Amino acid sequence: MNYLHYVGIDVSKETLDVTLVNQKGIMEKQTVIGNTRGSLKKLLKDWRKKDPLILEQTLLGTDRALFEYYGSSFVRIQPIGVGG
Repeated sequence: MNYLHYVGIDVSKETLDVTLVNQKGIMEKQTVIGNTRGSLKKLLKDWRKKDPLILEQTLLGTDRALFEYYGSSFVRIQPIGVGG
């Protein structure tokens, strides 16, 4: 499947560094949030308010797993209920 966007999440104990790139590899958004489920859920909801389709056909991955997608390894994160 061809994804329109890729979200890479660099996980550390206190924070999540979140980067959104498009299918051409151009960074569209980058931010640092607290390492909590609520922080990630709020960020994705905020992105969705600004662009309702931004999370459609988006692959989420942690650390370098997302960027190894083109190799043999990638991670799909289960939906966390960001709709509505």
